[in-house]
Amino acid sequence: MNMGRNDEIMKRSETLYGYSTLVSMVRTNEENGMVRADAIQSAINECVKLGILTEYLGKYASEVSNMLLQEWNLEDARAVWTSEGREQGFEQGLMMAGERYEPIIAEKDEALAEKDAKLRALIKKLLESGIPIDDIILATGLTREEIEQLIKAD
Repeated sequence: MNMGRNDEIMKRSETLYGYSTLVSMVRTNEENGMVRADAIQSAINECVKLGILTEYLGKYASEVSNMLLQEWNLEDARAVWTSEGREQGFEQGLMMAGERYEPIIAEKDEALAEKDAKLRALIKKLLESGIPIDDIILATGLTREEIEQLIKAD
């Protein structure tokens, strides 16, 4: 139960109201920078001081503290499990996509290699024919570095 929600039920149950107040105090303490265990202990002490759940906390404060620590740890664990599940699903999806598109990628790589080989042969023929590299740059739109890289790759 959260404070500010289900007010009708809270009005009818002092215990539920007390528990909601305690949980709200714990959350506020954590938001103000307290570590969880300290936030819980401080909230329990404050509730007792304010007369909220006094009798119950007087008898069972350590059990309440342990329960709240365990409850939040379970929430944290669920969040981690959810996050890990998403990551695993994403990785699985990438692997499946990779397997599916692997032949297409290989085909594309082959076509690019073939194109590069033809381009390399053409540039070599042009250079061997005595055509200046500046004219080849103008005709092909390639940079000097790209032409030099293609020639070196052979």
